[in-house]
Amino acid sequence: MKKPTPKPEQKFNFWLLASLVLVALGLLIATWTPQIISWRSKLVDKLVAESNTQNTLGYLKAAHALAPTDSVATEALAKYYARQGSGTAVLATYEQGIKQPNQIYLGNLALSLQQYDQALQHFYVAERQQPSAASLSGQAAVLFNLGRVEEGCVKAGNAQKLNLNNTQAAGMLQICNLLKANPNEGSRADAQLLVQNQIARVGEKWLLATNVKTPNDWLNLARLAAARGDAKLAITRAEEGIKLDQASLQLNEVLVQYYKWAGDSSNAQKYQRRAQQLEFEAWQ
Repeated sequence: MKKPTPKPEQKFNFWLLASLVLVALGLLIATWTPQIISWRSKLVDKLVAESNTQNTLGYLKAAHALAPTDSVATEALAKYYARQGSGTAVLATYEQGIKQPNQIYLGNLALSLQQYDQALQHFYVAERQQPSAASLSGQAAVLFNLGRVEEGCVKAGNAQKLNLNNTQAAGMLQICNLLKANPNEGSRADAQLLVQNQIARVGEKWLLATNVKTPNDWLNLARLAAARGDAKLAITRAEEGIKLDQASLQLNEVLVQYYKWAGDSSNAQKYQRRAQQLEFEAWQ
């Protein structure tokens, strides 16, 4: 049986009705958008507040999932990861949760985590947005870590040309001269200078090459390992430092943190007690 063909006016009425429904729906959404945003913001605030009392990570993740670009949710989750020592998670949270992030900040964060390719991309973006001594100095630091000394020196020179008073640019020029004069290895002081200026890959290599290491050397080496997420190596190095100086508050405190990351609550508590005792004795 042949189906009846809709009349032209029926088709017109259908599309007219559909259009009116869509317009009405659009007006309804527009009318309620402020209320929806307000409700979502209040819920995010409530979840963040609840995270301070129980199931911290669960509440913060829920808040961030509800409003991925909400600054309150993003900042709270990033701060939680920072307290846990998970720098990689901090970086990812900021990258995903902020519409127009500070590229220099993210570049420096990636640099501190020894994620050099990622850091370089952030500094490149920052330079395209607005060339500055900070973006060029950041690029220089990454290039020095990657062994591209000549390129790094050019970036450091350009950074100082943009701002003669910029201390970071001056520091990168100092590093440039140091690496040109000592391409393979340097003294403990040179290694510490490199580490302080975020040239971690080279500084770590030079520090490891020193014949006799101090407790502070082991502390720096432990922190470098921890920065790239190697808890096991960080613990090993910090323990070497503790053998030389059991009264080092800094070494005891980092061992508390590192053992917590490793899930070893027994050793974490042991060094926590030691740290508390050292703090108590310091007040006597």
